[in-house]
This record gives sequence, structure tokens and C-alpha cells, in this order.
Amino acid sequence: MSLCVHCKQTGRLAGGTHLLPSGSWCCDEHWRQQLGIPKSQPKGETAVAKKPDETTIAAIRADAAAGMSTEQIRVKRHVSWPTAKKYAGNGLKHAKKNTPTRSAAANGEITLKATPALLDGIWNSLSLEKKAELLTKLA
Repeated sequence: MSLCVHCKQTGRLAGGTHLLPSGSWCCDEHWRQQLGIPKSQPKGETAVAKKPDETTIAAIRADAAAGMSTEQIRVKRHVSWPTAKKYAGNGLKHAKKNTPTRSAAANGEITLKATPALLDGIWNSLSLEKKAELLTKLA
């Protein structure tokens, strides 16, 4: 393994990760420095997006009041889509569905409307023995 020539001059022993045109090795830090690339962020740390300032928030709200879509606001104000959505306030709220609950009656009984289709389905699902038993009870 080759060492970084720049680090070696300062007494630091860092492994070279980039081969320079001169044939010597250079660590990532010095390679970035030579090319003018900003230092890479240490692993484990994540960049946190800053909250937009009050003037941007006010402008987003004004654009939403003027009828602009969330995507148009995002592009115009150079913010992320969730930020535009959050401060525009023009999102459609999901309507609550008024579906009845399907719980059983308190006494455990249920009333069904006897339609011809329901009766036909019940009759066809019965075995021959059950059909005969039912017919004898009804006679």
C-alpha cells in the first residue's frame, strides 16, 4: 500500500487512494483539496435541510392563494415538494367515509332481508340431507 505524499511530508501516515499524474499517491482529503472539491461529509452525519425563512413561507402562501399548484410553487421558490405542500396549505384533505361499522348486534342476532337471490344461494349450498330435513319440517 502506498502512502499519501502530502501526508508523509507532514508526518502523517495516510494511505493513498488516488494516483496522481506524477505517479505518486494522494489521500482523498488532499486529492479533493487539489481539485477544489469541498470536503466530504463524515460518515454517519446527515445533512439537515434548513427551514425556509419567513419571507419564503409568506411568498409560498401568497402563491397558493393566487391559485398556483404545489409543483409550480416548488419550482418558483426553489424548495422541496413537501415544503411547498406544507406551507401552501392547499392540499386536499381526505374525506372521511361514512361507512357503517360491521359489528354484530349486541344480542348476537342479525336480521337479513330475504331476497330471492339470497334464498337461492342458501338453498343451493345445502346438502341433499339438509334439504330433505327442511322440507319435512315445512310440510
